Amino acid sequence: MKIIPAIDLINGKCVRLKQGDYSEQKFYSNNPVEVAKKFEDEGADMIHIVDLDGAKNGSQENFKIIENIVKNVKIPVEVGGGIRDEETILKLLNIGVYRIILGTKALENIEFVKEMIGKFGLEKVIVGVDAKNGFVAIKGWQEISKIKAIDLIKNLEKVSVQTIIYTDIATDGMLKGPNFEEIFKIRSIFKGELVASGGVSCQEDFLKLKEIGCDAVIIGRAVYEGKIGLKELKFRLKRNTI
Repeated sequence: MKIIPAIDLINGKCVRLKQGDYSEQKFYSNNPVEVAKKFEDEGADMIHIVDLDGAKNGSQENFKIIENIVKNVKIPVEVGGGIRDEETILKLLNIGVYRIILGTKALENIEFVKEMIGKFGLEKVIVGVDAKNGFVAIKGWQEISKIKAIDLIKNLEKVSVQTIIYTDIATDGMLKGPNFEEIFKIRSIFKGELVASGGVSCQEDFLKLKEIGCDAVIIGRAVYEGKIGLKELKFRLKRNTI
């Protein structure tokens, strides 16, 4: 199971939100490149970057920071937030981003997802499904749609989406554990790579997610605040002691 620490960007700084609330920002660093290098040194398999400004406003606003992170680490980098057209996808892939995450656009236009997968490949275009009370959230979590996350995921599988990142907004940034019940439901209907995000607070959470069958886990606040050590976690995962 892959371990993917998150770097959420607002105005070029590393922050975390509580339950997707932009008024509940917690600042962690004004040097995202150094944070990324530290994650790499500690054994992260990949780095997950979200341009929160972009997610909210609809266009990438931290491009230079993302480019600098990609240049300074050797591990793969995935990027989401404000990616809603082919030009932005191409721009990010051209600077070396490993894969891009579609969110709002996937709900608004599933044919666009299919088209981008056809152009760039299954590994390069993935989808982030963010949900609150089972319904898909869009536009930087500012709007809750009337579409159930489960239904969207079923439709995404039909257009050959290979990887889904599922984030439960109610648990995100709360350090109270993931929504295991919902993740289990998603695992039972989605055959591709499932990445769980939101609420991970301890090593036991990883064990439960591994048992459910998640392929990777994104961690945020828990690693920033020292609740989880990446080195120890990787050590235990390699020896199957978690």
